[in-house]
Amino acid sequence: IDVFHSAHASGSPNQDFQELGTVDARAGLEAAVGVALQRAVRLERGDGGGILGGRFHVAEGRKRECGHERKARSTEGRPCEEPTGQLGNGSTESSPAPSAVMKNRTSPLTSITQVTGGGSHTCGITSTGSAFCWGSNQNGQLGNSTASKPTKNNAATISLFAVAVAGSLSGVTAISAGESHTCALKGGTGGMFCWGANTFGQLGVGNNLSNRFKPVSVSGFGSGVTLIASGASHTCAVKAGDSVSCWGDNSSGQLGVNPL
Repeated sequence: IDVFHSAHASGSPNQDFQELGTVDARAGLEAAVGVALQRAVRLERGDGGGILGGRFHVAEGRKRECGHERKARSTEGRPCEEPTGQLGNGSTESSPAPSAVMKNRTSPLTSITQVTGGGSHTCGITSTGSAFCWGSNQNGQLGNSTASKPTKNNAATISLFAVAVAGSLSGVTAISAGESHTCALKGGTGGMFCWGANTFGQLGVGNNLSNRFKPVSVSGFGSGVTLIASGASHTCAVKAGDSVSCWGDNSSGQLGVNPL
């Protein structure tokens, strides 16, 4: 899908349309449920090297936008808000220009094939199928805890650097972040996993009793899933045969059924 944006360039009123980038069908699904691709922007290098080239996925969160070209980078047309480290650059300072996402002070997160922006966290997957997240972890949306709720005492409520998602989650081919939860799709079997906030049952585990701090299998979606998308507090998936299912918050009819 080639994405265009209607705009007048400064000093060039006749340039009504500019090609902004290319996204695939997965990003198109996410846009359809109003989560990942709400608008396209021109992504520029932080080093002044011009527009980021090549084919890439973009994903917009509530407070920041992300793209990738060799290294995961975060950007927005105005100075980015970053109260919880969701830019992944080791700082809580806002950044008006793209900055490399880091695994630690000296090692950038590389080989990224997809990124997704949540409310106050961001996640990405590598070419080898590993999943990483960074930013707020108040509800376990980074997926790096193994047992209990993150607390300020263990300094796990935020991560300024990219951290690996816990558990045996590997071979990830797609990832989608909601407001405070995250879901991923495993290649091969097509199994779907989610973690983080579960207030409205958005994790698909059959109840809304507690958040999950590491990936859990979505009930009835252990195989055959082809596309996934996360909204603010709801989640959708497409299974083989193109059937669509959604679960979680339905206060505005976002599940496609009567909200009453």
